[in-house]
Amino acid sequence: GYTVEVIYDYNGGSVDEAQKRVLYYKPDQPLLKPGDSMEFKEPEMNAFYTIDGWYLAKKDENGAVLRDVDGKILTEETPFDFVHARATESCTLVAKWKETPTITIKVDGRADDIRTYTEGDSIQRFTYMAGRKDENGKVLYTFYDYYLDEACTQKVSWPIEFKDADGKPEARHITLYTKWFEGDVLIVRSRSDLAKFPSYRDKTIYLDTDLDLTGMRDGFPALTGSTGTFSGTFLGNGHTIRGGANKVRLYKELQSYGFFGRIAAGAVISDVKFADMTLSATIAWNETYTFGLLASETEKGAQIDGVTFENCEIQYEILGSADLDRVFLQYSKGTTLSGIIGNAADDANSYNVTGSVSVRDGNENP
Repeated sequence: GYTVEVIYDYNGGSVDEAQKRVLYYKPDQPLLKPGDSMEFKEPEMNAFYTIDGWYLAKKDENGAVLRDVDGKILTEETPFDFVHARATESCTLVAKWKETPTITIKVDGRADDIRTYTEGDSIQRFTYMAGRKDENGKVLYTFYDYYLDEACTQKVSWPIEFKDADGKPEARHITLYTKWFEGDVLIVRSRSDLAKFPSYRDKTIYLDTDLDLTGMRDGFPALTGSTGTFSGTFLGNGHTIRGGANKVRLYKELQSYGFFGRIAAGAVISDVKFADMTLSATIAWNETYTFGLLASETEKGAQIDGVTFENCEIQYEILGSADLDRVFLQYSKGTTLSGIIGNAADDANSYNVTGSVSVRDGNENP
């Protein structure tokens, strides 16, 4: 009959809340391994532990299971061999567990977000978190990025991989910290993010990388028209916006043009370089037109600091439908801001702008 008793001790794990299972075998019958069938499930502990094998419990001379001073069952050093094992005598098999490596993501004001990963796997970039809002849906904080240190000085380099001194994959518990900007901030990480630029004309825009606009159909998404006023903060962080060719038709309903439209008092444009950019304007109506690559005009009190231009050009052409004698152009001609700002405010001498933008009359023969 079934005379050989085998106790499967789950050692902290469980199956349907049971802490162990006892099976009886006929002598010399093969032993079942938990998890080999739906009827004999492998125990589970929690998301942070996976089973690392089964081990035969040690016994004393009387056949009693040996335990350490903490009451834990002592086992053999090598995993139990289910492939060749047969039911020869009653025994206890003990599950051993391996801690699953975790990533803890810390966000101020929230519970830690703990995630597991598989040892040896590359940890790919996590998605950017959504903004933190109040009950009315207003964005209070904008997520910026993940860091390795609490002071947020060491940005994570993705993918994350851990290897030991021999170059072999190893598991580690790691903690990532998150950096947030106060308010609703547009973080420009690629040129596609610039499409949102007009919606942030009165907020903060944070340029996080160099941008090459070469080949973009519409170039820089400028603020135009009577409502095209920038009153926010543009932080270039020393990056360069390069390439891109904007074409614009100026007429009675559109008499001004500049990437930032009209820069209002209190607005800030800082630490950005524009290079290899071209603006082509055609004029088809008798009016006064104000244009510049950076802005059509600036109000007194606007702050422009650390803005550089390199190899940039504006070309304008007055069409035959307009009377040259009745078309008036404002682009700060004859000043250091020529082609950069159309009509600069009285305090323009406080601007920190380097480089220049060439302005070319397309009606003149080259």
